Amino acid sequence: VAIVHYLTQHRNTYVYTDFYTFKMVDEGYDPRRSKVSDDRMEEWRTTPISGDLSEVPGIGPAAIKKLSDFDDDDQKITNTYQLIGKFLMLKGPDSDEHEVESIEHTQKFWEYLKNRGIASHRSAIVKAIAEKCALFFPGIYDNADFEDDSDDEE
Repeated sequence: VAIVHYLTQHRNTYVYTDFYTFKMVDEGYDPRRSKVSDDRMEEWRTTPISGDLSEVPGIGPAAIKKLSDFDDDDQKITNTYQLIGKFLMLKGPDSDEHEVESIEHTQKFWEYLKNRGIASHRSAIVKAIAEKCALFFPGIYDNADFEDDSDDEE
């Protein structure tokens, strides 16, 4: 939050006016940050999974190394199925008072990728995995949850 002071003139009198400006956090999952083309994403959604991590939009050799490079074998991600499994694991835990919804779920997966050292294309990877899972589990992800009123003005 920043306070911006403006000197304005009102009826031959100068008045200081404070305006509050809010900056959105540039950190976190945002499907609009995905640089994957619509054609590539459609190909990913409609093609059967082979298991090769490089088939996931946004994942390249560096990301594959970071996902598979872990001392604990249970934490290694070496194929697409395991990556989808990790995404699904982050859907919870739910309780009587709280259910993990789409926005929180995708943010948790984005944070997981960040913590694993994935520095590039995190939003693309999250979007790809979430959209693929939405085919099998309708309601687990809805891109419309990430739209805001400013999208209508574009």
